[in-house]
Amino acid sequence: MGVRSQLVQGPNETYFVYNLPDWKLLTSWGLARITQAHCPLCTPGFYGWLADGNRLYFDLDVSGDETAEEAKSDHTGVYVLSASGDDLGAIPPETGAFQFLGYVHSAIANRQFLGQLLDGRYLFLDFGMKQGTNPGDPDRFLVISSSNPALQRVIHLKFRVGGPVSPSGKYMAYLESRTTADYRAETHLWVKDLESGDDKELLAVPPSGPPTSPEPNVALSILGWIDD
Repeated sequence: MGVRSQLVQGPNETYFVYNLPDWKLLTSWGLARITQAHCPLCTPGFYGWLADGNRLYFDLDVSGDETAEEAKSDHTGVYVLSASGDDLGAIPPETGAFQFLGYVHSAIANRQFLGQLLDGRYLFLDFGMKQGTNPGDPDRFLVISSSNPALQRVIHLKFRVGGPVSPSGKYMAYLESRTTADYRAETHLWVKDLESGDDKELLAVPPSGPPTSPEPNVALSILGWIDD
């Protein structure tokens, strides 16, 4: 089942759900009651539709400093809502718990929820490091997991992946930023096969030119997938 509605973020944590393709407003609701119930100091980060097209996810995290007393009432994590804004609870933290031989979870980088595959498995971007290495530079891992931790699959990443997943759930598109020899940023578009873990580069955008260059600068962003 694909996404049949579009979620639009408004002011003051208000969200509007429109039917597709006629753009009829189906409902609107505020997220503040969810944050107040679970994590009063949290702000919503990444959000989107789960694979069934009927439920939404919101990644709630704390921004800024908080006291130990305040932290007791904060339960950061990924929360699931119905399209009408009903609170359906959190995705259990142990679902995406990082497990990779020879590595431990980074203490300074938080796990990031990326979405859900059509078969119900979840995608996380997580960070790990070998014991005794610099904690400030953890390795990146793509974690594919379900409610059964024994079925978790972890892919060691070359780059910080975090792009949209294709409708079939087979591929993920993402951008890599490289620094050229003259210290300019060069953007590359990649696709990762989520079954094999293989990466394929599709194109590269030349780095921006100096202010006097007659050629226009090009910026590359991923908007999403049409099909596979």
